[in-house]
Amino acid sequence: MSKIKTLLSKLLSEDMPIQQKLLNMVLPAAVIAGIIALLGSCMMSFNSLTNLAIAVVDIVLIFSLLFSVIFKKYKLSAIVFLFSINNILFPVMFFSSGGVSSGMPVWMLTGLVMAWLFLVGVTRYTMFFINLLCDLACIIVAVKKPELVNPLGGDFEIAFDVAMAIIIAACIFIIIFKFQIDNYDYQEKKIKKAEEDAIKATKAKSVFLSNMTHDIRTPMNAILGYIEIAKNNLDDKKKVEDCLSKTTVATEHLLNLINNVLDMSKIENGKMSLENRTCDLLLIFEDVFTILRPEFVRKEIELVKDMNGLVFPIVKSDKLRLNQILLNLINNSIKYSSAQSHIYVTVSQREVKEGRVPTKIIIRDEGYGMSQEFLNHVFEPFERERNTTSSGEIGTGLGLVITKNLIEIMGGTMEINTQENIGTEITINIDFQLDAAVPEAVISEGKKIDFTGKRVLLVEDNDFNREVATELLQSVGFIVDEATDGTYAIEKVRVSKKGYYDLVLMDIQMPLMDGYKATTIIRSFENKDLAEIPIVALTANAFIEDRFKAFEYGMNGYLTKPIKLKEVCETISSILDAEQK
Repeated sequence: MSKIKTLLSKLLSEDMPIQQKLLNMVLPAAVIAGIIALLGSCMMSFNSLTNLAIAVVDIVLIFSLLFSVIFKKYKLSAIVFLFSINNILFPVMFFSSGGVSSGMPVWMLTGLVMAWLFLVGVTRYTMFFINLLCDLACIIVAVKKPELVNPLGGDFEIAFDVAMAIIIAACIFIIIFKFQIDNYDYQEKKIKKAEEDAIKATKAKSVFLSNMTHDIRTPMNAILGYIEIAKNNLDDKKKVEDCLSKTTVATEHLLNLINNVLDMSKIENGKMSLENRTCDLLLIFEDVFTILRPEFVRKEIELVKDMNGLVFPIVKSDKLRLNQILLNLINNSIKYSSAQSHIYVTVSQREVKEGRVPTKIIIRDEGYGMSQEFLNHVFEPFERERNTTSSGEIGTGLGLVITKNLIEIMGGTMEINTQENIGTEITINIDFQLDAAVPEAVISEGKKIDFTGKRVLLVEDNDFNREVATELLQSVGFIVDEATDGTYAIEKVRVSKKGYYDLVLMDIQMPLMDGYKATTIIRSFENKDLAEIPIVALTANAFIEDRFKAFEYGMNGYLTKPIKLKEVCETISSILDAEQK
């Protein structure tokens, strides 16, 4: 059955023009009919010319079918098919099977109609005209020279032949026109569904943009407001520090909104990829709990965690995306739970199979829950049951969609069980690849990093970004030289001496010469000491593909904007330590 479906999908593929579908329906039937006709002709001892004509046309039909289905040359296939039956087979059959006093005129008329159905444009008119001339020529010759026609036996045989030709031709046309009607109905339904989907998508995106406008303005209002308050209270150090702290929180939330939209775009375009590295699941969970601890304290929610089932913590996974999944789900539980409730996080693992360990993560809260109606749409982009205004909680309606897609990209599953006013339980199942290696070390929070005396060349075309980066780098001891474009960076490195620059921080998108080209040219310097200088990308291009591209062009590290000083220090420290070794 599956083979028949595969064959039909090749013969009647949706992306084929209707003319090709019709041709692909008729050709197999014509091949079968040709074989039967050849066998019948041999059994009835027709003359050898007739047998030869049928055999040649059969071979031509088989090749026409192959050209149409395999090579997608349906136009050429249709021309060969129509020419072979209308200008070879039918004329031979016409003269050997009764001429005008037979069913052959009906077949000739059928051939003309097929030429009109299977072809379009100039080719249709040309083939129709050629076939018509051939048919008229046969009829004229048969009338003028009746001795060339091999007559049928009698009136009954003539009537039977004509009747059979009419019946078979009628069946062919009924099937063709029924197929056309069905095809038009299908196309009409398809167009209608596409219109409905477009209207639905437009409506959903309009709602999303409306919500996003509010969600973006909310942190922006906070940022601008706290900056204004800080400016008006410059003499009050505590007030300024409080405003800056709150501005940082609002900025991070705004960045999270933007990242969600970008992630959704990558997922929809099928371009989301993972960067699997050795990591410690226990440390990942502890990091997530540490990040969210202030939120637990603020809402007086007790976190009940059970990690006893985490037998194999060292696995290979995308740490960043796993963090994103856990932060999103647990943060959602905090958002939509009332004060003084509980959130339960349980992790368990089953026996290892083929180097992979099945891991189950359960996150359960005692929050508001979701309605059954919303649960049916919870994984649709831009959907959310409570918008920011009505719930007091900020979101884009993309978090759960992104989370589910990330889990599926990791090869896992996600299930939601929820009841309104009782709570929600989310179950994640992922088979992690075991890894015996030790996960990458992380610089501890308390370690003071000092780069005093180290000189960095900062390549950045934006004045504000350059000023911010310079201030931050100088705060940890760096001496900072600046270049506003890749061309200036190349020249500064070229004229420098060995060891003058310890590192280059290179922006990617710059007007005259981008960071990739500048890095390529520096790496091609004859002076190997200069050619091998550490170069770290510092860019707003935040996707994994951009990270891979940076390394392909010879960069040693990759940092994203907005600049996080701790991340910058960790990356630079690891690169400089590696250089010293």
